[in-house]
Order: sequence, then C-alpha cells, then structure tokens
Amino acid sequence: MLDVYICPKCELVRYVSKDKTHCFRCDVEMIHADIPYADYIKLTAKERQVYINHAKQEA
Repeated sequence: MLDVYICPKCELVRYVSKDKTHCFRCDVEMIHADIPYADYIKLTAKERQVYINHAKQEA
C-alpha cells in the first residue's frame, strides 16, 4: 500500500511504501499525509495544493 508524504520545505509530494522518508531535494523529514493515496490522486491540482498547505500548517 502506498502512503502520501509531503515535504514541509519544498512541497515535494512522494508516494512511498515505507515510513519515515526524507525529501531527496531538501534532506528534511517529510510529513505523512492523513489522506489515502487512492483519494489523493483523485484531487484536482488546486485541491492538492490546498491539502498540502493545510498539512504543512498542522505539522
């Protein structure tokens, strides 16, 4: 199962199957998104950006 991770610095989004991943651009720990991969990929680009901004604020 894939999980969604978001970089709090550069907003890179990664879909990975392991926990505790680091951003390979910024080398910072990424935020584990609370949304399932199957739901995230159904979001529009605008909805994804809103979700990313919200996830960064909660971190």
